[in-house]
Amino acid sequence: MDGMLAVQDRMGALAYIFSGDAGPLGRPVALATFLLQRGAYAAGNADAFLWVNIGIHLLNVALLGWLVFRLQRQWPQHLGRSEWLAPAVAFFWGVLPILASASLMIVQRMTTLSALFALLGMHAYLWARDNAAWGRWPGMLAALVCLGLCTLLSALSKENGVLLPLLLLVLHSVLLRAPTRGAAGGALPADGNRRLGWVLGLALWLPSLAVLGYVASRLPTMAGTYWLRPFTLSERLASEAVILWEYLRVAFLPRLADLSPFHDDYPVRHFSDGVVQLALAAWAAVLVAAAVLWRRGQPLLLFAVLWYLAGHLLESSVFALFLYFEHRNYVPLIGPVLALAAWFAQWSAVPGRIRGLMAGVYGVFLAFMLWQTTSMWGSRQQLVWARAHPDSPRALQMLAGAYMQAGKVKDVDTMYEGAIRRNPRLTSVAMQGLRASCYLNDEGQATRRWLGHARQSLPTGVHSHLTVSSLSAVAQLQMQGRCVGLAPADVLALAGLMQGNPVFRGVDDRQGLSAIRANVLLSTGDVSGAMAELRQALKVQPDMDTIQALYGLIMSTQGHAAADAFLQEARAIQPTGSAYARQQWQHKLDVLGKP
Repeated sequence: MDGMLAVQDRMGALAYIFSGDAGPLGRPVALATFLLQRGAYAAGNADAFLWVNIGIHLLNVALLGWLVFRLQRQWPQHLGRSEWLAPAVAFFWGVLPILASASLMIVQRMTTLSALFALLGMHAYLWARDNAAWGRWPGMLAALVCLGLCTLLSALSKENGVLLPLLLLVLHSVLLRAPTRGAAGGALPADGNRRLGWVLGLALWLPSLAVLGYVASRLPTMAGTYWLRPFTLSERLASEAVILWEYLRVAFLPRLADLSPFHDDYPVRHFSDGVVQLALAAWAAVLVAAAVLWRRGQPLLLFAVLWYLAGHLLESSVFALFLYFEHRNYVPLIGPVLALAAWFAQWSAVPGRIRGLMAGVYGVFLAFMLWQTTSMWGSRQQLVWARAHPDSPRALQMLAGAYMQAGKVKDVDTMYEGAIRRNPRLTSVAMQGLRASCYLNDEGQATRRWLGHARQSLPTGVHSHLTVSSLSAVAQLQMQGRCVGLAPADVLALAGLMQGNPVFRGVDDRQGLSAIRANVLLSTGDVSGAMAELRQALKVQPDMDTIQALYGLIMSTQGHAAADAFLQEARAIQPTGSAYARQQWQHKLDVLGKP
């Protein structure tokens, strides 16, 4: 998001919006909403972003309530006629504590904004149904255009938006099995039903098959994308079989310890694990039972399961993403909440007043847990999160920052020491522990101890972007003479160990390591070595900071002519991206070359 601060004109705004790298599509719609709050970001006003996020969530709650109301009028035989169903579904979904991170993490506006357009698309689908069923083809085509537009805007907010046709196909295929009813509650004409089945079915099947085909086409090469992760494709699939059940448990029976922004310590599982086999057996049993009930005219369970699994198709299947994030459930949980609420509302074995009391108590419980969760976020209870996730590098980093501000450096050292002993492959912990050791006044004893940990961890440890950034901070402390016991050769050796680990072969990592080596070499007087590293960094990825550093070194050691020749060389290095980005590159080179 820092890039929005450099926006000065309309072309700069367009470049920022369309240069996102958070996903394959860039997520320009979400970036545009962030840019609208550029002033708040520059002022460090995080509350302004949070209030917008909360507003989007409340709008989604209202859209869901309206959607359930419309669904209930069309399928009363499945959803019942209770006037409380729509507000109950909206309320229970809106206060699920597991969804809190989708609003409280500013960047997850991408998730809620994508859901906003998806919900609008669901309304467009119902509009298309009504028009097609009564033979109003122009209205139906207009509704389908709106559905396509909503799908596009949802996907350009976050890629999960491409799943909207698949989710609607679940709704269309499962709940439409019974005779449909029009918006006014009357039976639809038979010929209208046939047109509805052909046209809407085709409009949903084609994009759904395209998404499924895309996922299937990536399978042959998918295993090769896992070099960055501490798990394989097989291990991810095994883990997700359990995680999908864990999401449901945390959603409907939450504990405060389960709810946090830190789950990077989630255990990696294998198909030979008993818990994985049990989870797979449970999924198979539920699907068989749901299919049997569906054939008997009771489609709610099958609808809930298929909606939930379809909603997790991208983020909880084969792609090399982190294993566990709570916000991934934002749209997938709509199906289970709707099905549970509809079943509960029609549970005739329990008197209505008792059911109402039970629902009220459960709603108060969820609201209380949500309040507890948001209070934790508001007060940033790093200690609670770190204790709940003692092997999460991100949780430890946040707690370490609080301890460092309070001057509790020894506590940071003890905390990191415990984590690295439990898991020596946590490279980020090794480097953050080394960084913290520089602030201990123990004549370098802790630094030497952490050097040993780092030398053991870096060659075969797991990847983290914190690892390279922490090494950069350690190098700065060493060059400033603020890390007793650490020599320039030690920093260069650590960079070499990291370079030899294949998980750090990414472009950003290689460029960062070259920049670290260049700075250290320059601090020792090895100008030629520093220039070679900067050229290597420039070869890995064009970067204006590298250009400026290298230009200054050439100017000071070889003179104007050599520096000007280097600028001409740099002009041939065109950054990938928009024409505006290339124009700005040339403009910055012009400014740099002015006497």
